This record gives sequence, C-alpha cells and structure tokens, in this order.
Amino acid sequence: MNRNDVRFRLLIILIPGIIISSPNSPYPPVIGNTFNSVSLTINESPELELGPDQNDQLTPGAIKNFQLFVLLKTDSGAIVELRLPDSHSNWRCQLNDSAGTAPLTDTDGDGTLDLGFVFPGKNTYFTIQVQAPTELTGDTAHLTAFSTIITAFLDTDTLIRDTARLNIKLLPGISIHNFPNPVTNQTIFVIGLPADGKISLAVFNRAGERISTLLQHEPVAAGVQFYTWNCCNDRNQPVVPGTYYYLLEYWYRNQVQRIKKVLVVQGQ
Repeated sequence: MNRNDVRFRLLIILIPGIIISSPNSPYPPVIGNTFNSVSLTINESPELELGPDQNDQLTPGAIKNFQLFVLLKTDSGAIVELRLPDSHSNWRCQLNDSAGTAPLTDTDGDGTLDLGFVFPGKNTYFTIQVQAPTELTGDTAHLTAFSTIITAFLDTDTLIRDTARLNIKLLPGISIHNFPNPVTNQTIFVIGLPADGKISLAVFNRAGERISTLLQHEPVAAGVQFYTWNCCNDRNQPVVPGTYYYLLEYWYRNQVQRIKKVLVVQGQ
C-alpha cells in the first residue's frame, strides 16, 4: 500500500502524419513526421485509500474484530465495493459494519459486498471479524498463521482501488500431537507454545527406556513448532514396530510443564 504519488514515464511512438495534442496543453500539436518519439512525465495521485495494514496474534477459537477505513479522495461520492478472498484452513472471516455487529450487504445488487454510498473527504469505517481455528489437530501446517488482502474499489471505476493486508499468527496454549499416528517410517510432532521458552522432546519404549532424543533444552519461540522423527533411535537404527510414548518438557516463566502421549509404529 503506497500512499505516495506515483511518477512514471510514458514513451509514445509517433506514426508519420498522426497529430498528437492535448486540449489543455500550452504547447503546439506534435506531428508524427517531426519527431520519432516523445517522452511524457505523468503524476498519478491515489483517489481511494484503504487501511491500515495490521498484524496480530490470536489464541485458538478466539474471535476479534479488526477495524479498517476507506477514504475517498474524489470530488463526488460513490459506492465502494469490498472484496475479501475465501477463508481457508479453518480460519473464518467476515466483513461487518463499523460496530462489528452486522454483516455488510450488497446494496447495489451487483454480487459484491459494499459500504454503500461513501462521501468523499472523510473516513468510512468497517470491520473484518476473524475467528481462529479452535484446536490443533491432524496436519496443522496450514493452521499456524492467517494472511488475507482486502480490496476496495469504486463501483463506477474498478481501476480506482486500494488494498490492505491482515496478518494473524496463531498463539496456542501448550499442546503436542504427532501426525500421522500410527506411524510407518516418519511422523511430525506439532507443538503449540504460548510463550518463548525451552523444550525437550524424547521418545521412550514401553519399558521406560529413552530411545530417541529429538530436542534437549532447545530455545523456541511462541507459536506452533514442527519437528520430524524418522522412527530411528539415537544410534540411527530403525525402531521395531510397537507402542511408544513421547514426553514434551516445556520451561518458561520459572516453571516447567510436561505432556506425555502415546504413538504407534507400524511395520513397513
């Protein structure tokens, strides 16, 4: 989103006998057989502003309204259309009014949600309501963050437009699961952490013997982390099929939390 004037150079190739002129230009017409080309400098000022870009964090299942505004910089008002890409990965989003209580509608019946008639020279507000996924399950690589671009444009001229970006990071409570489970030859541990800290992760057999150490007091950032286990022990030998358990230890804010879960290794 660039709020500065855009300056670019236009190169016009003239054809002999063709006259190029502007009714508002103080200069005489340019005749094609006089010059091979002419270079014009044009300043373009944005006529529609949408903003602001926003970054935030949400916990699983949380719902939040993000307020945006549209500023029309034309001489007269117009209907401002809004376009929001389809939701994905269990993230839900909806365009609402400025209070965040009522969904926007299609006031002009063209199939696109809009803000109705917008007067120039003052901010017109609306909200986008976002709900984060309720839990981390299965293959969650696509759940850890959400990014979308909202587009605003005039109903009378779709080239007059602007965009705003919304980026949200999922900030879960402490959790861990592995996917897939049962395992054939490789699995991914998906770890959710509410704050920066250190973690250890190890796999044990049914006798309680540690067979594989994946992490040992590893500094990690808040959010969702992914670690792959290739079903081998610490000597890089494949483990035998059977039932195992893994232990996550998480140190943060002068405390430690532990989660113990079971995984099954199948023969290939």
